[in-house]
Amino acid sequence: MIALARRFLPTAALIALGVVLVLALVSKSPPAASFPDPPVLAPLPRPDLGLGTAELVGVVVDGGGRPVADAGLIVLHGVRIAWTWTDANGSFRLTELPDQAVDVALVARGFEPARVAALPGPGEVRLVLAHRIDPAPELPGLTALDLGGRVEFTSLETPAEGYELALLPVLGLERIDSGMPRRVRVAEDGTFVVEGLLPGEYELLLLPPDARGGHWPNLLAGPDGNAPHHDHPAPGSGPTEDASDPVRIELRSRAGSLAGRLSDRRRAGGATWLGGAVVRVEPLDEVGRADPVRVLWTVSDAEGGFRVRHLPAGRYRVSLAAGAERRERDVIVRERARIDPDL
Repeated sequence: MIALARRFLPTAALIALGVVLVLALVSKSPPAASFPDPPVLAPLPRPDLGLGTAELVGVVVDGGGRPVADAGLIVLHGVRIAWTWTDANGSFRLTELPDQAVDVALVARGFEPARVAALPGPGEVRLVLAHRIDPAPELPGLTALDLGGRVEFTSLETPAEGYELALLPVLGLERIDSGMPRRVRVAEDGTFVVEGLLPGEYELLLLPPDARGGHWPNLLAGPDGNAPHHDHPAPGSGPTEDASDPVRIELRSRAGSLAGRLSDRRRAGGATWLGGAVVRVEPLDEVGRADPVRVLWTVSDAEGGFRVRHLPAGRYRVSLAAGAERRERDVIVRERARIDPDL
């Protein structure tokens, strides 16, 4: 008997627990469970927005009694701002104002701002913008002439690559008579046209295809680094008889280049040319210091050949880097000439 009880009591307990769970699921509330009612809280007070019940209705006119359209009206009452705009007839309506006199700020295009007192109520009010603002004086239009011309390139250059002519005002942009900077592309035949160039003195820069939009290297600059200038006239004051005729100038590229062939001095016999070497060219100042910003470079080909074009005339430091090998030499690049630095 005791053995049977030990065998079947766990099973009976599980069955009873399952019955209780089923009753709890199908009933609306758990057996013998109840919830208290929530406490009743006092209602929150309504915020005071400072809204009044009065209206201000009327029209805004100028000193001659003519309605002013699109005039702005602003009323500051406490911390609240009421505002509106007049319609095409100068009429307006401001609501939710206090039943007392208010200050109205008036603003409109062509008038001095005004501040007037008004009393909201059933009748219409007439607010006056008495003082007009005189229109600003018009500046005379800037007159301009076209500038045309041609660039004479060297045999070391290819105009079809797309060179750029830049004209930069000498006096700077803070002056109205300084002119405006312009950049134009030079055609394949070397010609260029700058349409509507404003009068002024300009610095002229001829830039190679890979330096368009920049300031260096200027292929018009001489050994001293100075660029040529052009003083562009106003219509009727230049050398042309007709003010509509373009001004023409002739320019000449003064660029030189470096070219050579690098030998591999470490080898005795066999291949003697140094390919894949980096050749770096830096301009030197008057005391022999290199400019680390203005740098041109190239890589020698499989036969050791290299060429660096578009070099304004002047002194340069030419350096070679190939693995652990380093070479360096200072050279003078002459106008319209090709120099072998013999590295």
